Amino acid sequence: MLAILPLFGFATLGRCAGYAIYFPALFPTKIRATGASFCFNGGRILAVPMFCFSGGLKGKPNVDIRWAVSGLSLLFLVGIVIATLMPETRSQQLPD
Repeated sequence: MLAILPLFGFATLGRCAGYAIYFPALFPTKIRATGASFCFNGGRILAVPMFCFSGGLKGKPNVDIRWAVSGLSLLFLVGIVIATLMPETRSQQLPD
């Protein structure tokens, strides 16, 4: 697990780099900061139940830790699917 930890960190933190560029382009000027903030922090609100579920799942004696971590990591695939469904904003004017 220690060998792939840098890759996991890059995948986890690397996606946050695009938030400051992509989210503001989705909203008109009047609510641009609020909309981007809601998108950025909405994920944190949704993550809280997953942390509780993760702790409960890993604490069960009949659940192998490898299966628990692998199952929870599938949430990244959900994020990839959602990201591919978002509109492309390249070469477009920002909404006013």
